[in-house]
Amino acid sequence: MGHNYKNYRPDIDGLRAVAVSLVVLGHAFPQYVPGGFVGVDIFFVISGYLITGIIYGDIQNGSFSLATFYARRIRRIFPALIVVLIAAFIAGWQLLMPSELVALGKEIAAGAGFSANLLFYSEGGYFDAAAQTKPLLHLWSLGIEEQFYLVWPLLLWALMRWRIAAAAPLALIFIASLVANILVVRTNPEAAFYQPFTRAWELAAGALVAVCLPNGFSAARDLLGWSALAVIAAVTAFYSPSMTYPGIAAVAPVAAAAALIMSGRNRFLSTRTAVAIGLISYPLYLWHWPILVFAASFKGRPLTLAENGLAVGASFILAWATYRYVERPIRFGQWRVAPVLAASMVAVASVGALAIVDGFAFRLPAIVREAGAMIVSRDFLRYGECHISASADPVFDPSCVDASKRPLVFVWGDSTAGMLAAGLRQVQGDQFGLAQFTVNSCPPLFTAQAEVIPFCVQTNRHIVAAVANSHPDVVLLHLAWSREPTTDDLRPTIAALRQAGAARVILVGPVPVWTDTVPHLTVQYFLRHHALIPERSHDVRSTKQTDGRVGQIAADLGIEYLSPYDELCNADGCLTRVGTSANDLVSADFLHLSPRASRYLAARLVPKILAVENRHAER
Repeated sequence: MGHNYKNYRPDIDGLRAVAVSLVVLGHAFPQYVPGGFVGVDIFFVISGYLITGIIYGDIQNGSFSLATFYARRIRRIFPALIVVLIAAFIAGWQLLMPSELVALGKEIAAGAGFSANLLFYSEGGYFDAAAQTKPLLHLWSLGIEEQFYLVWPLLLWALMRWRIAAAAPLALIFIASLVANILVVRTNPEAAFYQPFTRAWELAAGALVAVCLPNGFSAARDLLGWSALAVIAAVTAFYSPSMTYPGIAAVAPVAAAAALIMSGRNRFLSTRTAVAIGLISYPLYLWHWPILVFAASFKGRPLTLAENGLAVGASFILAWATYRYVERPIRFGQWRVAPVLAASMVAVASVGALAIVDGFAFRLPAIVREAGAMIVSRDFLRYGECHISASADPVFDPSCVDASKRPLVFVWGDSTAGMLAAGLRQVQGDQFGLAQFTVNSCPPLFTAQAEVIPFCVQTNRHIVAAVANSHPDVVLLHLAWSREPTTDDLRPTIAALRQAGAARVILVGPVPVWTDTVPHLTVQYFLRHHALIPERSHDVRSTKQTDGRVGQIAADLGIEYLSPYDELCNADGCLTRVGTSANDLVSADFLHLSPRASRYLAARLVPKILAVENRHAER
């Protein structure tokens, strides 16, 4: 594997293999490698050790040059990173909505400028659910390292020039940064995670080993090395994203990495397999996360274990190819490529900056752009009048009941019921009166479900009183089931309605729940097939079986049942749109019906709702 630098230690590449394996497996299989994120801490220690050793040695023998140092860093870091950033942009161009490509453009620009850690700090925590969809999230650690490289050589050069022993200043930096990390993580864990000063102690740990113990310990090497490996195995198994990190918890993996370096040429870390993985660790680290994120984006849902395994395999193949055909020829070649690489990185950053403008929205025809940006006004629900927030006072406007019209249809439920009421209002004309009493996130239940908060129970009592006062001809119950429904969920509601004098109650079943927002599915379909999404799709979580179970609950309670699923879905899938314009999509999110879809559904349910009432009128 030729190496043209002095004092090469194969065990360091083996330690790189451990670090990158933990990160990759932790991302692909978090349920089995929950503490895989400590691999980054190990990388920081390795970087501090190697860079400090190189700089310190060059300064001592009088050959140090800032220009030479940064040229080496450019040859080492830029080639693989440029390739991955270009690949990420191409994948984003093919797979992402304009708003998502805007976000990716920020990541590309920040990654090329080695400031990704600062970007992601401004956007939230590393372990947040939203962060897991960012294709270049992993570049935060590269930002920390490159910021270290900007300061560290100048510091070491200054210490040597002023004839100050490096150990004491490095120890001071280590202690100050560690203390800051422990203190900051309590009040601002995002800052402790992403900021260079709260991470500097990890690189300083490696630097101290390079300065104070360049040849490691002479005694008990094996015991020290195997004990350190045991610590890394333990923290990998017992640490998890739910813990406060880094903080004091990061001391264990950092100390273990430093101990492994001090233990000398560990036999396990020096095996051919470990060294081979270590040699491709940098491109492997760069490739694995974008592949996992873009694969899930292409699929439209989380990857299975097997699919994650395939993604990891693809990462290894691309990492080897990048090392063999890009990184190694440029890094160890004789060409003066640093200026070209620097210019190329500026060009990549510029493309990312251009993407920030509008996500290259011209990629999509107007109808798809409009669909991707679809929103529904709250006024459609009579928000604040007949549809209220779960944090508001339970007061409904008197106009929420068409008291002068008969038959009177009373709609009670959560936000999905609010959409149904809005559709009924569009088609009612003089056919019937409408009463709407709907509340965000408040199902028409009195049971102890987690979502039925005290406010909801109180409001539902007000709504039952409104039923008693308005004497509706039919009450429609509609809700989004957050878990498997049971008869006992609705039994108290039906009893309360019977006591209030409701002679006829209809349970309206669940509407289709999509695997992603319908606008997103629409854009994704166009990006893959260059056509408008088909009228029907199977990209739904809802099933006919769930609809049937809710229908059985209605039968058990002796009430009627209407199935939106039957009206909106068939063997070919569920309706994605009810026309050909952008406003004809059935939903602006993954659940709630759009104005046109609610009208479509209401027009098909009204004849069934009024059928019994019309028969009564004929008698």
